[in-house]
Amino acid sequence: MTRAARLRIRDNALVWGYCLGIALCWIVAASVSRSVAQSTTDQSPDSGGSEAEVEVTETELSSLATAEPIATIVGILQQEYAFTNSQSNTWTATNVNHGLALVATATGITVSPLVGTEPMFTLSLQTSRFGRVDAASGIVSSSVSVDGAQFTNSHGAVTEWVKNTGEGIEQGFTVSTSPTSGSGHLLIDLSLGGNLLAFPDESHTAVRLLDGKGVIRLVYSSLQALDENRHTLPATIAVLPNVIRIEVDDAGATYPVTIDPIISSTPESVRGPSQSPIRADQLFGYSVSAIGNVETTSQTY
Repeated sequence: MTRAARLRIRDNALVWGYCLGIALCWIVAASVSRSVAQSTTDQSPDSGGSEAEVEVTETELSSLATAEPIATIVGILQQEYAFTNSQSNTWTATNVNHGLALVATATGITVSPLVGTEPMFTLSLQTSRFGRVDAASGIVSSSVSVDGAQFTNSHGAVTEWVKNTGEGIEQGFTVSTSPTSGSGHLLIDLSLGGNLLAFPDESHTAVRLLDGKGVIRLVYSSLQALDENRHTLPATIAVLPNVIRIEVDDAGATYPVTIDPIISSTPESVRGPSQSPIRADQLFGYSVSAIGNVETTSQTY
């Protein structure tokens, strides 16, 4: 069993424990309510008390019994994924569900295993270019903000937001208006750093990130693009040297457009006892981005 799977089991057990506590509180509250109502009826037979009044009392008490535990659960989950300002202009967060540590700054994000996890790897992503395919240009951060588990980085016409969730680390982009210069698809380039190798999958909607031994450590996937009317737009991911490129066919789209991939490490993507490393010859025909000093045997595109 992988570390990520064990952590998920632990978190699920914690949530179920809280749910059981809520159920017990409700049972106790309902029982007390009946006792109080019965006592009141016995003491005041002419009071006109009715069964309907008892039901209202039970509902009120049950609400009081369950509201605080539910709020506690929500608060714990929000706090678990929230960003903290570790130092000037640097925010950090942990994703226990996926065994990942996250660092966010105005220049990009860095993902690595939690302390004590082996082997160590790093992946950094910096939003570097935006526009039409034939007229994309470099972009820089103009402002950053943090709200709980979401880090927001404004790049002018493009707002990048990083949301730390149980499903993974969402790196979303909201494009406010259609670029007026150039032609072709909408394009966002992400500069890669770290020590993993990037390979797109067959559908060109996800990227597998492997270590030097061919073991998948992270997956950049679940790519979707939607316009303001929630219409799905065709979107693809390509891998260039040291770059992940997202292209969206925005023909006929109503702006703003939202692009939303997720970084995750799941039991299917993290090496388990039965998973063999992927050989280089299994990946010929795909583009490869070599990061750091790791060598690759296939760099065709």
